[in-house]
Amino acid sequence: MPFSPRIASLLAALALPILCHPAMAAPAVPTITAIKTRAQGDEFAVRIMGTNFGVSPVKLPCMKCTLPEMEFFPFTDPAGPVNIEVWNDSEIKLTGIKFAPGTTCFIAVKNDALGTDVSGALNLPGGTTPPVIRNIIMRKFHSHMKIIVVGHGFGAAPPGVPGSSDIPYFGFLTWVTGKTPQSSNYPWAAGGPRNAVTLNYESWTDSRIVIDGFGSEYGADGWVTKKGYAAGLVVYNVLPNNGGLGQGKAKAFRIP
Repeated sequence: MPFSPRIASLLAALALPILCHPAMAAPAVPTITAIKTRAQGDEFAVRIMGTNFGVSPVKLPCMKCTLPEMEFFPFTDPAGPVNIEVWNDSEIKLTGIKFAPGTTCFIAVKNDALGTDVSGALNLPGGTTPPVIRNIIMRKFHSHMKIIVVGHGFGAAPPGVPGSSDIPYFGFLTWVTGKTPQSSNYPWAAGGPRNAVTLNYESWTDSRIVIDGFGSEYGADGWVTKKGYAAGLVVYNVLPNNGGLGQGKAKAFRIP
């Protein structure tokens, strides 16, 4: 028995394909996949490989460059000038780096077109055996952020642990994004004797460090943590007997 015209039209409408809109792609961000270093006389060269670095913000080669889009520095010192010889979307090459062998350093690269940063960390060749950071666990957010660092070679708990202090054996930093071009790649740091923001140390053993949030000055002058920010931390092992400052090890990551 044939369907009535009205029922036939309804059935035809039901048979139309369902149009699905594609899911929104995640915004592109710079990513560092590898960092290679080598000695060049009394200086060092660093090759940074990854994706979405964008185009060079300056004409190359740029000798003794100081740029907000490229920072290379030890945790204990401000960023200094470097020679930028190569900068393309997947590789950046720096030369003329003059820090001591074994120095623990951070890198920050900003892609101006994307408005986002990426951080990297490395030890220059040489130096003594650094600690090993196997994992970083982050819980809670903002001033109550709990940071658990798992690894080995951290040494015994230094003076000031537990407690809220600026001991020189540990540091945390993150890059504030989305303010002005001058400040959007500027890191603020917590821990260490040079930084205003303190850390609340809960415990410290040779294989595990637990920090229960930030202390004084957190939130001042834009010093905050946010999901997706480029960040890093550094651990210096505590030498036995005199408790001196040993070799450092840094690790870079994005705040989850």
